[in-house]
Amino acid sequence: AQNPVLVIDNPEDTATVPQAGASVKVFPGVNVFASYSESFRPQRGVGRDINGNNFKKPPQRGEGLDVGIKVGTEDGRFSGTISYFDITVTDIMGRATPPGGGTQYDIVIDGRQVDGWEFDGVWQEGGNQLILSYAKLSGEGLGSGAGQPIANMPEERFAVWNKYEFTQGRLRGAFIAGGYNYTSARSISSGLGPADIRDGSYG
Repeated sequence: AQNPVLVIDNPEDTATVPQAGASVKVFPGVNVFASYSESFRPQRGVGRDINGNNFKKPPQRGEGLDVGIKVGTEDGRFSGTISYFDITVTDIMGRATPPGGGTQYDIVIDGRQVDGWEFDGVWQEGGNQLILSYAKLSGEGLGSGAGQPIANMPEERFAVWNKYEFTQGRLRGAFIAGGYNYTSARSISSGLGPADIRDGSYG
């Protein structure tokens, strides 16, 4: 016997979500900011559990907080932001394999929480532009997955990109650029080492 087909559209899955933010200038070139937001995302379709039964997918909900400081020089040569963020997402759809193998089935993951610090900076001098970014992350599962690491989430990310544009002579308007990206090791079932990428371009 086949399972009954559930209605895919869920018009009752609606919500009003708040968002708020503020930025205050504390000194010339220095601003303090904070923002808070919630999210609500209906998940269309139906899931199928380990017993082959259909179930209605719950809406995914989220909550985020971001606070930090933004600085910039009056001449525009340097600007940068350092901030702390905390993001929680609940009712995430996932897939699982039965013990001993077999056909995968749908599961509802209780939630995940990620927080960390990030920095972005831009420095410009003449025809040279340097861009730096760094992020330090930590996260774990919630509910039944409390304490579990989040798959494919690195603890650190770093990137640097430099571009030089010729401003005089026959090469005026031409540029050369290069960069470096680093991502620390991520935890997944098959294991994944750190990513170490170098980029370059010219024009």
